Amino acid sequence: MDTRPRPLNLARDFGATHIEAGAGNVAEEVRALTYGRGADYVFDTVGTPATISQALEGTRKGGAVVLTGLSRTDALASIPTFPFVMQEKRLIGSLYGSGRPLLDIPHLVTLYQAGELKLGELVTRTYHLNGVNDALAALAAGEGARGIIRW
Repeated sequence: MDTRPRPLNLARDFGATHIEAGAGNVAEEVRALTYGRGADYVFDTVGTPATISQALEGTRKGGAVVLTGLSRTDALASIPTFPFVMQEKRLIGSLYGSGRPLLDIPHLVTLYQAGELKLGELVTRTYHLNGVNDALAALAAGEGARGIIRW
């Protein structure tokens, strides 16, 4: 779940089927696409209070919101508690997909080498070490997918 045009266009390139940047209430759009039910899983890759609320609103009863995006360390999201009990919704944090690096990274390398995993397409900029502030500014602005810092 993102509302910025550049990340959404990149998501389309990676297989997303429904992209509506800034076209109103995202949760309403999700419910419309699911015949009023809501999504089983909503992945919030931004992690701001606004996107967390929208993600929770767009999740079905018994569904889960998975937070992968990091907000500022002092950011607080005000969300209703009702859906967690009466609708059995879940809020899950996930760091790197809750993976097991010793097992998962070799598998991901194998997929990449076989041409089944796009990685090069995610790198949209390369920076020298003295450009680290530019890299962080681009990340905050949602420019491109990922930058690589070389030193």
